[in-house]
Amino acid sequence: MRSAAQAARKEARILIGRIAQGDNPAETKLLDAKTITIKELCTRYLADCEAGLVPGKGGRPKKPSTMEIDGSRISRHILPLVGNRRVTEITSADIAKFLRDVANGKTRADIKTKKRGRAIVRGGIGTGSRGVGLLGGSSRMPSGKASSKRTRFTAFVNQKIASVTVV
Repeated sequence: MRSAAQAARKEARILIGRIAQGDNPAETKLLDAKTITIKELCTRYLADCEAGLVPGKGGRPKKPSTMEIDGSRISRHILPLVGNRRVTEITSADIAKFLRDVANGKTRADIKTKKRGRAIVRGGIGTGSRGVGLLGGSSRMPSGKASSKRTRFTAFVNQKIASVTVV
């Protein structure tokens, strides 16, 4: 009991110090609650792709096959591993862990899709790096050339964060 009271006093002192410096913990908590999750962001991304708002190669709307592949990557790799995290909480360490988990086969699955169809999801380094590219975790390709797909999704993420976190 005594240690819980001491911990509460210590937390209260920290909050009083933050308030004295001009910080508003209630406002910060409210903004954190309004920040969207990766799952919500991916849902918006796919909806915007279908509406033709996310450009593909040459500034044209993405092809249906590309949107299907992006949707598959999102549903099979991104959502199971980081879907419940808030967008503002994702760090480069989280991206590295995501890449490691996909490369090690954490999202491996053998799923029946149709009467005689199945989807064999293996993971691997290439799959992980394409998933990271879709998340916008890196803005440069290994060869040094800028990846337009990565920068487009990163720009989309930044735009959505700005539109959601403004009160």
